[in-house]
Amino acid sequence: MNTYKQKVCKSIDEKKKELISIGKKIFINPELGFKEEKTAKLIKETFEKMGVKYKDKLALTGIKATISGRKKSPNIAILGEMDAVISPNHPFADKKKEQLMPVVTIL
Repeated sequence: MNTYKQKVCKSIDEKKKELISIGKKIFINPELGFKEEKTAKLIKETFEKMGVKYKDKLALTGIKATISGRKKSPNIAILGEMDAVISPNHPFADKKKEQLMPVVTIL
């Protein structure tokens, strides 16, 4: 495993509980696209706690953050999908919220 991958994996492992907690909060509070107010608030609070500068209200509820390293490369992009989809037959569909099924995707 190369050095960059080892560092990234180590950092993820060290923050495992916090990352899972954030994912669970998003999962149990599904919001349709362009209506992810609670999710956007959670992500902004997380970035603020980390001292990461961000731009918000992109395409209504989108958030973009850039973290600069000490070197120009390598560059890494992470995209997180915050919205839910309507899927009434999914086992985790929220019966109280128009039968939304939460979707948490990290690319």
